[in-house]
Order: sequence, then C-alpha cells, then structure tokens
Amino acid sequence: MVTRLKSEGKIKGYQSWQRRSDGLRIHIVANVVGIFSDVGELVQVKGYVFDDTERKKTEEELNRSKQQVMNILNSFKDGFIALNYYWKFIYVNQSAAQYFGLEPDDLIGQNLWEQFPELTGTTYETAFRRTRDEKEIQYFEAPSIRKDQLFDVSVYPLDEGISVCLRDVNLHKKSEKKD
Repeated sequence: MVTRLKSEGKIKGYQSWQRRSDGLRIHIVANVVGIFSDVGELVQVKGYVFDDTERKKTEEELNRSKQQVMNILNSFKDGFIALNYYWKFIYVNQSAAQYFGLEPDDLIGQNLWEQFPELTGTTYETAFRRTRDEKEIQYFEAPSIRKDQLFDVSVYPLDEGISVCLRDVNLHKKSEKKD
C-alpha cells in the first residue's frame, strides 16, 4: 500500500485482506493521501483505514448463498423464470433459456412482452396477469414458443412479480415410457 501511495499520491477505496499484529486476518478499506517533502519523499499519511471484516464476510456469504441457489435452479431440467412486476426477467435458469433458444443473460432485464410478442393474447398472458394482479396460482398446459413442445406451466405470485415453472410434457412422457 505504501509503494502504491508513493507512486500515485493518494489511494481511494483500497481494499485488501491483512493480518493484524496478533495474527488475526482482517479485511481493510483505506482512503489515504500522501504528504510529500520538496524532494518527493513521503513524510506523512492522512486519511483513514478501517476494519471492514464483518461486512466483507457477510458479502462473501451472500455471494456463496446466491451461487448455491443458482446452481440448484440450474440443475432443474424444467424451465424456471422469475419476472418482476413490470414483466422484466430477473432470473432465467439454463433449461428455460434453452426453451427460448437464448442464453440466460440475454433475457435478464428484458421485458417479456417485448422479447416475445407472440405470447400476447395467449393463455400465458392471461395466467401471468392473473397471478401477478390477483396473487392467484395458475396451472395450465400450453405450447411453447417453438411449437414443437407442450408445457405444463405453473405460475406463482411473488411479492414483486411472478415465478414460472415450464415442464416439457413430451420429455416427461418419454421418460415415463422408459420406466
């Protein structure tokens, strides 16, 4: 940090894991400015360095939990999406993205009705709106956008939107025949 301070003159938002004198590992955040002599020698440091360990550990745990939930949802062979109140995708698992012929990141933040206008006026729209507006769970069967699949669809209300499970009926009928 001192080497960087000497070369840059100031450090804003510097973060790193350090060891205290007692050996305890802590996460620090520093905002410091170097005071230099006429010959460019660092003579004083002004600013602050604080122990940010608890916040950093909480952030890391939250990220681990988020990744674990995403891994679980992506392990489903059924499609799963979550839409906010304004019909924007907030989550798309890998199976749902494959149904749409896209990558999950291509859908996040996009409006459902703008992305898939062919769904307007269908059973999907009626059920999605009823679930969002009336907080009423909906179950129905409908063709996929690609028309070569038939889905069992379950729509659940969320505090700020809906979640949707898409189950490929043909895929599950094929697996039942094998058993």
